[in-house]
Amino acid sequence: MPSDYVFVPEDARKFSREDGWFRDANGRYVLFRGVNFGPRSKIPPYLPVYPLKNGVFSMRTLRDELKKVDGLLTDLKDLGFNVVRLVVQWKALAPDPTTVASKRYLDAVRTIVQKLFTLGIYSLIDFHQDIASERYGGDGFPDWAIVNPPSPPAVVKPWTGWQTRYGCISWPPALSREVRKTLQSFWKDQTTNCSNVFPAQTMLVETIRATAQAFKNLPGVLGYEPFNEPDPVGIREQEFEENYLGPFYCKVINQIGAVDKGAFVFIEPRVDWTVFKRPSRVETFLPRTFPGNRTVFSFHYYDSCTAFLSDALNRSDNMSGKLAFWLEILEKTLSAAAQRHLIPFLSEYGCDYDGKHAWQAPVKANSHSYPRQSRAYTDLSLQVIEKRLLNSTLWSFDLYATEKHNDNWNNEDSSLLDWRRRIRDPDVVARPYPMRSSAQPSLLCFDSFSKHGVVVLKGTPVSNAPTVVYIPDAIQYPKGFEIHYTGGRVAWDGANHLLYWSLQRKQSDHQIIVCPVGNFDKRALPGDSQGLLPQTKKLFRTRANGAAQRERS
Repeated sequence: MPSDYVFVPEDARKFSREDGWFRDANGRYVLFRGVNFGPRSKIPPYLPVYPLKNGVFSMRTLRDELKKVDGLLTDLKDLGFNVVRLVVQWKALAPDPTTVASKRYLDAVRTIVQKLFTLGIYSLIDFHQDIASERYGGDGFPDWAIVNPPSPPAVVKPWTGWQTRYGCISWPPALSREVRKTLQSFWKDQTTNCSNVFPAQTMLVETIRATAQAFKNLPGVLGYEPFNEPDPVGIREQEFEENYLGPFYCKVINQIGAVDKGAFVFIEPRVDWTVFKRPSRVETFLPRTFPGNRTVFSFHYYDSCTAFLSDALNRSDNMSGKLAFWLEILEKTLSAAAQRHLIPFLSEYGCDYDGKHAWQAPVKANSHSYPRQSRAYTDLSLQVIEKRLLNSTLWSFDLYATEKHNDNWNNEDSSLLDWRRRIRDPDVVARPYPMRSSAQPSLLCFDSFSKHGVVVLKGTPVSNAPTVVYIPDAIQYPKGFEIHYTGGRVAWDGANHLLYWSLQRKQSDHQIIVCPVGNFDKRALPGDSQGLLPQTKKLFRTRANGAAQRERS
């Protein structure tokens, strides 16, 4: 393989934002596929890699554990993931009001980030919270940043509260009032705790700045997400996003930019902007402009009926119309990003795999039969992500799931890695895609039944550097695969599951098709791909033993 084809991930600070895309130092279009590295971070010592039964931190234990899970981390790379949304906790960074950012905790997170980057995986540092605090069955806020009522109630079991008539989780009124007081006080930057008044929001911004300062030289840090799923907690939606959430993001962007101009900042709309909404009702009131040029539009999407009602009512949901409906919702989210000239990034999606519920029921979707609703949900979600060429991180990848307590938080069972430490549905999750594209991607799809994958790029190549396509050969093509392509040169890096493709500069339409060796079927291709078949004449084959052969078809 020519040495100029060897792909080495560069410092994330060399990326730029242009026309709704990440671009690398060579001008190539960058796509991110990854997971949230999260549930373990919600319990002491608030790290995604640490023995489950040990809540007391030591660096030696962390280093030993990283060695033990090395194979599982390598699985992330082998699945084609090149980014992790890495959950960190404000409570661990600032356990008391006098600590801005704990050096011990920062050192621990740094160690994990560096390990991931040796595998070519970037980290998005997510300052996570769920209903503010462990006190309420959630996570995130330090104890000093919550409002203390006169008579503190006992800790409520995670989110088990009351069921509404729609089947969604609710909370007892007394607890709900406490959560609202704490979060409203945070947004108003005036939190009363034990007769002390803290500017909690300002103090979180200082913690985020200190974290960015500490990590500014880490090439694997893609950026920071300052607040997970912000809830209006009774403030009118428009008022909340215009007067509280938007200004908060602007402060964070300015403070991160002051210490690390190359870090991206991922901003989320309010948490409920797509929940139980028709596409016409999906709207955010965040400002149309933000400081600098490193802002990313981060959003979450879980289908309200499927994700919430299937579990609560223990019945499967009809998946046949989901693809069209999700695409309608997504058009609104992409429009919101485009209006603000931001890169769209689906930072949470996924499903619950709990075998006790309807997720395990067989379903039909778009003429295909799936053995489980969870498999259909994942496959259709990824089809949507491909159709709109989205950056995305699946929720979640938990190294410490257990048979009895699943993800060990909130009774969730959403980890791609099950309690036996086996990947769930790897042949659905691992899909061909272009990590770096020398011309603009215009079509990406993968049929998990026929195993045909398509990448189409448009325009004159912007770089002499090759397009880098991840191909899950061991998972999808154990007997070998073949590549049909429009021209140029290709080289296969089997050790890293990467195909390098130098485009023909005289062409403006570039297509590459991957399928099982000897099983090419044009009927498995979308119409736009079939239209390019007259130009798609070159063939490259691999066999199960790793030998490669190139020929003209």
